[in-house]
Amino acid sequence: MAFGNRHLNDVANLAVTISNVAVNDGFSERLNAGLGNASAGFAASGDVQLLGAGASNSASLNVMLDTASVGVKAGTATLQLASDGTGTSGFSSLALTSQTVTLSGTVYRLAGANTIAPVNFGAVHVGDVLQRALTVQNTAAADGFSERLNVRFANASDARILLSGNPISGLAAGATDNSSLVVGVDTSSAGNISGFASLILESDGTGTSGLGISSLAAQDVGVFATIGAATVFRLANPAVLNVQPIVFDNHRVGDVVNAIGLNIRNDVPADGFSEGLRGTASSASAGFSATGSFGLLAAGLTDNGSIAVVIDTATAGHRTGTAAISFDSDGSGTSGLGLSALPSQSVELTGDVYRLAMANEVSDVAFGNVHVADVAQRSLSLTNTAAADGFSEALDAALGGSGDISASGVVNLLAAGATNASALVVALDTATAGARSGVATLQFASNGARTSGFAALALPSAQDVNVSGAVYGLAEAEASPGVIAFGTHRVGDVVSAQDISIRNAAAADGFHEGLDAALGAMPAGFQTFGAPSVTNLAAGAQTVLRVALDTSTAGVFGGNAAVGFTSNGTLSGLDATALDGTTVAVSGTVNNIAAPVFAFGSGAGQLSGGGTFYTFDFGSVQEQSGVLLSASLRLTNAAFGPADSLAGAFDLGGAGAFFTLSGFDVVDGLGAGESAAALLLSFNTRLFRAGSYTESIFFDPRSVFAGLDDLSLARIEVRITGRIQPFTNSVPAPAAVWLMLAGFALIGRLARVRTAPR
Repeated sequence: MAFGNRHLNDVANLAVTISNVAVNDGFSERLNAGLGNASAGFAASGDVQLLGAGASNSASLNVMLDTASVGVKAGTATLQLASDGTGTSGFSSLALTSQTVTLSGTVYRLAGANTIAPVNFGAVHVGDVLQRALTVQNTAAADGFSERLNVRFANASDARILLSGNPISGLAAGATDNSSLVVGVDTSSAGNISGFASLILESDGTGTSGLGISSLAAQDVGVFATIGAATVFRLANPAVLNVQPIVFDNHRVGDVVNAIGLNIRNDVPADGFSEGLRGTASSASAGFSATGSFGLLAAGLTDNGSIAVVIDTATAGHRTGTAAISFDSDGSGTSGLGLSALPSQSVELTGDVYRLAMANEVSDVAFGNVHVADVAQRSLSLTNTAAADGFSEALDAALGGSGDISASGVVNLLAAGATNASALVVALDTATAGARSGVATLQFASNGARTSGFAALALPSAQDVNVSGAVYGLAEAEASPGVIAFGTHRVGDVVSAQDISIRNAAAADGFHEGLDAALGAMPAGFQTFGAPSVTNLAAGAQTVLRVALDTSTAGVFGGNAAVGFTSNGTLSGLDATALDGTTVAVSGTVNNIAAPVFAFGSGAGQLSGGGTFYTFDFGSVQEQSGVLLSASLRLTNAAFGPADSLAGAFDLGGAGAFFTLSGFDVVDGLGAGESAAALLLSFNTRLFRAGSYTESIFFDPRSVFAGLDDLSLARIEVRITGRIQPFTNSVPAPAAVWLMLAGFALIGRLARVRTAPR
């Protein structure tokens, strides 16, 4: 028999059902039973008489659980049995085997609640926030056989008693809750409050007995408060009168800033029922600071400036923030309630701080080497290196110079982060050669015209930019003479070359470049002699280039020999510079050597040979024919173009014995292509017997030209021959002989013709 879980002091009875299970066929005796002998914690009672076969009894036998104490109960009761023949067999009662009934059950106590103490807030201010949590304890023994406690508010006797928080659910035995149920008081108006808050309490078997919720006796908790005691006092009320946000004037980084005082009023009526005000600067946002305090400011009065705020100018930028002011309401001299902390107030602050402009470090300027008259100038690159965040002033700059340089230019309102690479210019004086150095000085100012609004402020960080360079003069070329006349020479002559003097006329001061000079293409008939050029002729130095007359061919030559000049940059390291060239007029004549040539003129005979040996042959005539043979020769200067004249003398030697010679005189100055007077020869055959006759004449020629030494040429031999054949009647006199005789009558002895040399 299991009683299950029961509450302490519950009535816990169970009926025992007994049946006579003998066959109900008329031949079974009846059953007697009695229940008793129960273990501690239980009770057993009742009997059954003459229970017929097949019948049951559920009302006569009972067991009871003892709930006077808690705990787990376990035991037995004994069922005594007998078979009774009354009304059947007639036999007397016969004891049967007894039965043991097993009994069990558990008894739990209900949760218990402490007596919750009244809540007395005492004297308070109007507007105070008054709340207090009730302390609730489950007072049941924590032995494992106590239920949990549930507590919640029911209602309050006065609407000014404020109930809040969360109900207490399942508070274990022995446990305490001092936060869930909160009692408060409405302090919006003065007066006394006296009443109670009603609580509903329940024993909850969840997690213990499982017997569900059991109501416990409710409690009323008293609540009391005296607001303002006999007199209601207002708390002080701080009011910051400054227009917010408080705007600071623009400042530059590092400025010493005047603090702005706060005007704070105790904004409550001055009727004797308002507390005084105390204030203290407690904190400020980054970029600002707040200092100062005031004490016991009476109602209706204003404190001007005891608490002040300042903007921080250590860095640039836009500032927004607050300053926190702590306040206390002071009952000294009024309510006597001492200090009451009031909510702090934030004062809104704003302002802008601007940094000064800042210039980059401008590099020194080294122009290196330049030429005289070069434009040697360079713009300085100036940057306002202040941060371009809208809180940097613009940069002004002015440039001046000293020494061998010039420097000028101004920059106005160069924005932060911007660069000007054109306005500031330094230049070298390149009028003359030499080393140059000087200093360009930059003066700076920070100008707030477009940012902070401040006037330009001179900056102390002037910069000196060292400027250097070297100016090199070009080589200065001179060539002399301007005219070279070689005169007249003969083909093949070895003619001395003539010098063109080349001079670098630049000053030898170490700052003038060397000179390159070169002869260009020569006019026909001329050629360079030796090196055709000179390289890097130092300033002040002199050399020569040589020109020669080409005598390989005859001609009258003339023209201009071009001389090119370049200023060599080896000294300066600069590129070579082409200079104006010049020309030298050259002239010369190359004569062909006189060329003596003998040619047949007229008459009998014939001329053969050439060069230095000629043969004139009168041919053959018959002896005793009486023929006089005559002929003429021409001596010509066969040279062409410009040429020497031909001069010379005949050496007749032993000639004249057989032949008659005429005109073989001295030749003096036959020009090119000219011929001397006829050279006459005759052969009088009447004077000689048959035979062969030969004589030679010689001519010693000279090539001559005024101003030149005569040039002796090779001797020329003219061999004269004639033959007389023995007489025979059969041989008639040649017709030519008769013609020659007629010619001789006309020729006579002619004078020599001379031609002046050309």
